[in-house]
Amino acid sequence: MQRLEILTGQLALVGGERRERSPLITIAEPDGLLTPEAHKGRLYVLIEANMELARAPQACQTAARTIRREFYADTTYSVTSALRAALRAANKAIYELNIGQPAQQRVQVGCTCAVIKDGELYLALVQPAQTYILSDGQLRPIPAHPSWNPAHLSAAPFVHSGALGASLFIEPELFRSDFGANSQILICPSRISHVLRKADAQRLLEISDPEEHIAALAEFAGAHEILDLHALAIKVRKAAPKPLPLPEAEREPHRERMPGILGAVLSRLRGSPEPASPAAPRPDPLHTLPEQPSYSPTPPPRPTPIDLGESLTDRYERNRREKPQPAPSKPRPQWSICRPRPFSVSRITTQPPAPSISAMDR
Repeated sequence: MQRLEILTGQLALVGGERRERSPLITIAEPDGLLTPEAHKGRLYVLIEANMELARAPQACQTAARTIRREFYADTTYSVTSALRAALRAANKAIYELNIGQPAQQRVQVGCTCAVIKDGELYLALVQPAQTYILSDGQLRPIPAHPSWNPAHLSAAPFVHSGALGASLFIEPELFRSDFGANSQILICPSRISHVLRKADAQRLLEISDPEEHIAALAEFAGAHEILDLHALAIKVRKAAPKPLPLPEAEREPHRERMPGILGAVLSRLRGSPEPASPAAPRPDPLHTLPEQPSYSPTPPPRPTPIDLGESLTDRYERNRREKPQPAPSKPRPQWSICRPRPFSVSRITTQPPAPSISAMDR
């Protein structure tokens, strides 16, 4: 796979004064192979708002932080789904920021999100926004300005009704295209599209160096009396091949190239290493028999058996003998439970003694 290199340049004009970094531009590039930026792609965000409002800087910072956090926190593998989720979260945050404010003080934010991953460009725009793409020698503006397309029916295609914070529902415009070597993109505010003609955009995007591209854009803004402008230029080109490591003989200078006394002194101070003998080639283990053990008339002594100590039976007997015998216990009285006999009542009758008969009675 062809290795590509991505170069960026940003323009920050505030009151006609150029600054090094723009607070309205967010760049998320990978620091390593295991970072979220390397897994999901490089993210570039440009925020556009009416900076004359009091809450405009806070709204722009909130939108930029929310988009970056939610884009990389999304667990889907789809870049467009992650961009949708990030823009919905940013719209909700700005909408909550505008709650309770009068209509004149509510901030409406335009946004352009660009993701570069595996030679492809993913764009998500919430107008007002403007982007110019140069790929395969063709220049394409997104969205197209009426001056570039005379058949366009509307003279004012840039409306704020769908901006972030205007409503609780948001539907961004999504684009996807190839973005290989020698491709370039310019992300800028929508206000510059009214003065940037097609020939001027073609000339700017044909500049290979992004820093020179930004410098030419700053001159163009000064010529048209544009005092506040924030733009981001991204260039993709082939990465330079990595230099091969030099052999040892070329990394260290030859001692014999320094003749005379100076060469001899340097060789003595450095300590000329002894020439290393060439290493013998290692035999192939698949086609070579292992080394056979040599015969010895005196065999090695047998290992002594492991002493495991007394057996469990002996230990049990010894513990039983050593254990003191308990004293005999007194016999306990045994109690028996007798079943009660049924109680019987018998009638006892007494008879009077028989009368004695005397002789007189006879």
